[in-house]
Amino acid sequence: WLVGPADFVSRVHRLLPLVQFCAPTPMQHALSEVLAEADRPYKGHSSYYSWLRDMYARKRQLLLSGLGNAGLKPTKGEGGFFVMADARRLLPMVPASYLNAAKARGRAQDFALCHWLAEKYNIVSIPGSPFFSPSEGENENAPCLVRFAFCKKDEILLRACEQFRVLGEDLEGFENPAVSSSPASAPVADRTQIAPLGGHA
Repeated sequence: WLVGPADFVSRVHRLLPLVQFCAPTPMQHALSEVLAEADRPYKGHSSYYSWLRDMYARKRQLLLSGLGNAGLKPTKGEGGFFVMADARRLLPMVPASYLNAAKARGRAQDFALCHWLAEKYNIVSIPGSPFFSPSEGENENAPCLVRFAFCKKDEILLRACEQFRVLGEDLEGFENPAVSSSPASAPVADRTQIAPLGGHA
């Protein structure tokens, strides 16, 4: 965002397309070298691209394992570094206060679920309803899809998997109260232990 005198802003507008869509000459020369370098063996792999693919595949599998332990049903993605998971099984656990607050703002249940996951389990995710038409999001029988990212440091993914494990145990106790002999797990008090799985960072 830029705020300033109209003459100054107009000059920036004229320059902006050249910066966004035309890579500077030195950068183009550097990239030509990097692309050739990336085709060479890298860290025990045939190329940097092979290493990158295997690294993300490993991170993706780690996240999928955690989601499964939490009672979530991941969709089978075919690319990118996001995983959508059906979280309908968790909705009965979400307190009415979260659901009512989301409804008052005209938002679907997945917003309430994501809010609750962040506050209760320190897992940050993205509600899926904005990616669909309003009629699909309002359908009570529609999947409650939540988006998670696995383009994260390993320590963040491992922290999230531990939180998913706790969530899964709480879900088991919620669905089978007669079997569960211990109270539901308390939320993690240390806010530095948050697992931000919603976006890219």
